[in-house]
Amino acid sequence: MSDEQINTMQESVMHHERQINDLSEMVTAQWHEIDRLKKTIEKLNEKLSMVEDSVQEGGGKAMSVTEMAAQNKPPHY
Repeated sequence: MSDEQINTMQESVMHHERQINDLSEMVTAQWHEIDRLKKTIEKLNEKLSMVEDSVQEGGGKAMSVTEMAAQNKPPHY
């Protein structure tokens, strides 16, 4: 093999390594974003459940934010 062919192959390998590293970083960032979004969805589901519960407890009538806060106030009040 000539030096030129070896250099071309080395450049190709380096290029592929760089692409693999870039893709790996991108996948890692996407997993972090997915985890963050999952947590956000869980919080929203909890809030939605609270609203649904307040509607059921209110006899089918939606409670106001003030009514919900009064009903769910911490024990130290």
